[in-house]
Amino acid sequence: MKIGILSMQRVNNYGSFFQALSLKLTLEEMGHSVEFVDIKPGKVYQGTEFNDRGEIDWNNQEFVNFRKNRNEIISDYARKYLKLPEENNYNNDYDFAIIGSDEVFNCIGNGNIGFTTQLFGEKVSNYTITYAACCGHTNYEQIEKHNLQKQICNSLNELENISVRDKNTLEFVEKVSNRKAIENVDPVFIYNFDKYIKSKEKFNKKGYIIIYSYDYRLCNEKEVEQIKKFAKKKKLKTIGLGLYQPWCDENINVDPFELLEYFKNADYVITDTFHGAVFSIKYNKQFVGMSRLSNEYKFNDLLNRFGVNSQKLINIEELENMLQNKIDYGYVNKIIEEETEKSRRYLREELSRAEEKGSKK
Repeated sequence: MKIGILSMQRVNNYGSFFQALSLKLTLEEMGHSVEFVDIKPGKVYQGTEFNDRGEIDWNNQEFVNFRKNRNEIISDYARKYLKLPEENNYNNDYDFAIIGSDEVFNCIGNGNIGFTTQLFGEKVSNYTITYAACCGHTNYEQIEKHNLQKQICNSLNELENISVRDKNTLEFVEKVSNRKAIENVDPVFIYNFDKYIKSKEKFNKKGYIIIYSYDYRLCNEKEVEQIKKFAKKKKLKTIGLGLYQPWCDENINVDPFELLEYFKNADYVITDTFHGAVFSIKYNKQFVGMSRLSNEYKFNDLLNRFGVNSQKLINIEELENMLQNKIDYGYVNKIIEEETEKSRRYLREELSRAEEKGSKK
């Protein structure tokens, strides 16, 4: 079948790239052709203002160049591996379409995208589902405030099935539409990228801690002090990987597959992003995750689902103890295996239903 994926594939972000690529490759392995559908921007509603973004120094030319180079790299890889055309694709004549993953339901305070019923399922294809859709920081109270419940409900009711990534989104869907959704993991978990990355023997970087946080966000004085103290004790370098922190020993720009190589071979990971935690769990790293107000719903749900709540860092003074708190990856990997099979089964079953529906026309 010809499948359209409606996601955040044009966002210059490593997590957005990998969740899109994972779903595309998974569907192609199941024997289907895949294209990406672009989002038609809607009305922008002001959301919650978060103060956890970090204060960026735009006068730092090293950072400006670093950021420009990173965005160009991710954009190039998106064109090459996601096969994104130069012109936006707004087709809705697909046999089957998937909305997701990533924050496709995050319709309040989400920059240039705004609120569009397209992302909730309106007129996308002949048979449309969601996969691991997420609300991000959008909640029901915000929807109610802007009187968007009916439009969202009507759009969700056009969907054949609804899959979400976290409990907050699950509750959101049920509250808005009274429909039951199912939970599936982020697509990054369900695809094996080993053929795209170097083996451990060929990777030549050693002795480092990955600092994976949005540019300038992990710069709190106390946090930096404790991280440097731990790194010095362990005789390890701190690396701002693809994301810039001015205090790190190194800030390294990498392509998406190099990013995975660095994660796979890191001694430790310190992150406050959702996909930073996803990469850490997938590659069985000793890590700590620092939940922020802007991502707390999905971040906390992720740690809870994989049984690694012990790695949620609240008090920075506990950094050393928590990084050395041995994670039971035997248990975690069983969950990854079970969730991968559950997710792939969901996709296979929905594809079969779409084919059956198409054959009856």
